[in-house]
Amino acid sequence: DKANRLCADHIRLHTNGLFWFQQSVLANMDDDAAMEEVMLFGRDNGHYPTFDLFKFYYVIVDNYTKEIQYILDEIYVTDKYALTVEDRNNDGISELYIDYFKDGKFTVDERGYNLRTTRCYDRIEWSPESEKFNLQQP
Repeated sequence: DKANRLCADHIRLHTNGLFWFQQSVLANMDDDAAMEEVMLFGRDNGHYPTFDLFKFYYVIVDNYTKEIQYILDEIYVTDKYALTVEDRNNDGISELYIDYFKDGKFTVDERGYNLRTTRCYDRIEWSPESEKFNLQQP
């Protein structure tokens, strides 16, 4: 809808148009009853014979006002877009689960095969009071 397009356009301007909306999910990311939209933005970061690489980051938007609540300031590298938002600890507040390449680093052989990297898997909880994410190893 129009409000979502306006929000996405604003975020694209924030990132100089280099990142594009990929997907989103509605979730309760805080102890307020109002839902938030967790949005994934990404861009290509290389193409290889058996895989593609992407850079990505997340944004939390108030679903009602369409105000940006938080833009994750770190950009991650991965070989797949994934937007996993779940309440695995059953506290009524969803967490964002991400996987990415440690420090954005990876290697391939001389033909572009055999991707080698250290994968990181994190659980991120967002607190609007602190306006930041709390990163936790699962």
